[in-house]
Amino acid sequence: MNEPVDLTYTIDINKEFTGKITRTWLEFDRFDPAIYYPLYKYNGAKQATITRMAAESPGSSYYNEMADNLNDQPDSLLPPATIVQNGATQWALTPSTDKVKEKYSLTVSFPETGEWLITGYWELDNKKIIANQLKFTIGEKKGTMGWQKDYSPVGTHYIPADELFPLSVKMEIARIPGVNQIVDLKCTCVSLNSDVPAAIDLRIYHMEGTEAVQIPLNEVIVEGDIGWRGIYEANKPIVKTFQLKFPQTGDWYMLAFPAGGGICSNMYFNVGKDTGRYGWLESHEAKPNK
Repeated sequence: MNEPVDLTYTIDINKEFTGKITRTWLEFDRFDPAIYYPLYKYNGAKQATITRMAAESPGSSYYNEMADNLNDQPDSLLPPATIVQNGATQWALTPSTDKVKEKYSLTVSFPETGEWLITGYWELDNKKIIANQLKFTIGEKKGTMGWQKDYSPVGTHYIPADELFPLSVKMEIARIPGVNQIVDLKCTCVSLNSDVPAAIDLRIYHMEGTEAVQIPLNEVIVEGDIGWRGIYEANKPIVKTFQLKFPQTGDWYMLAFPAGGGICSNMYFNVGKDTGRYGWLESHEAKPNK
């Protein structure tokens, strides 16, 4: 993470396309830990979740109407300026009747750990065409090619408050820690209505084989008042921070519910000896009897 590395982007275009492809460029996505889709965290889980729900519920006018409004959401891509230290990310192509092979060099640095995707595009007849892709994982000290396997059942996610669920709580954690390391958990609670009681129902589980064992909060929370109570003002977030320390390695998950009803946010992760990661390393489904 944050280590400069040289990147070479090579294009090879056959004669039949050289006069039609006018430019090529690179785009950078980081897979947000809050969802399985390649959306940057400023957009969060809502776009991907609603898109999935609309696809799975074609008869639902509610989800389809929300999906129709996704173009109003902010851009999900990371701005190249936050990654590229030297060099360009888009190039115009001169029309030619011969085969074109070009090589472009740039220096990049990735500011966050996690799973990343670099996509090279061509503009062909005013259409955006994927030319190639590079998938890789960035760690604190080193990276690997490809993406990590995740065995968690539904993936970590958060859905903002809306008319259907006017209360929401969002969990954010700076990093997934190793065993017995202290880390801050920030919970942001929002209500679309005023004069509503505010509280968090936080539940923490450790996977033991196929069983999810609920862990008492006082065994994980080392600082912070999880029993706080308050009153919401409409659309005014209430932010609470807690310090956590996970006493065992393995696969964990947390659920956070807004008191009084609403949709929960969840977080699936693995705690290792020295560091952790989003997602589960093992499958905890019961094996069928032979």
